[in-house]
Amino acid sequence: LETVRDATLDGSLAATFRALEDAAVAVRDRWSTDTWRVIDDIGEALEEQRRFDRAGLPALEDTLDRLVSALMAFTGLMVESMTHEYGWQFLQIGRRVERTMLLVELLRATVLMETEQGAEQPLLETLLLANESLMTHRRRYRASLEAHSALQVIVLDQGNPRSIAHQVLELGRHIDALPREHGERGLDADQRALLAAGTRVRLAEAGVLARTTGHRREGLASFLDALGSELEAAVEALDQA
Repeated sequence: LETVRDATLDGSLAATFRALEDAAVAVRDRWSTDTWRVIDDIGEALEEQRRFDRAGLPALEDTLDRLVSALMAFTGLMVESMTHEYGWQFLQIGRRVERTMLLVELLRATVLMETEQGAEQPLLETLLLANESLMTHRRRYRASLEAHSALQVIVLDQGNPRSIAHQVLELGRHIDALPREHGERGLDADQRALLAAGTRVRLAEAGVLARTTGHRREGLASFLDALGSELEAAVEALDQA
């Protein structure tokens, strides 16, 4: 429960929403009136969430549902109402990096090790559901759910807006849209790191990622480690630019 209500705990829901509020206030001139209305609603829901221990778990569930709806509205308004200037590009870069790194950690925690017989299919189904990709998998594959098909959808399917491949390709597009010093030095460090990540994703094969050696998916582990390092290198280079 502390991961929900403790604002002093890094990574908690309360701390994340507090950071969102602070960031929104710092660039308040960029938001439309409707967007500010949603931001205020998020703040009010957050106050309710901080008092959930007195209201009980049913009230907490209602509050979390309200927060999900408010965040979806915020994302939609941000996409539709913000001018696509450099600030918007950086915002999109941050979203794509965070989503990719969260997916990397989620895959490490769930499918890096082969589970016992009968447990893997429910685990893969939950993984797809949590990543809003279960219906995509069902449309792509009508057969039983297996590791290689789940990894194809979550990791390599460029047409799935929730996949790692889609995030990396979008990252490349937004980073290339940033201003650069013209010259003959070729790609900047952030572009080179992201090009390496994009090439790695394009060349990966779901069957290789799903293959186990001693109950561990070594190909997937190497892929995630290298991809994580390349993304970190791109972000670090972008910060120093």
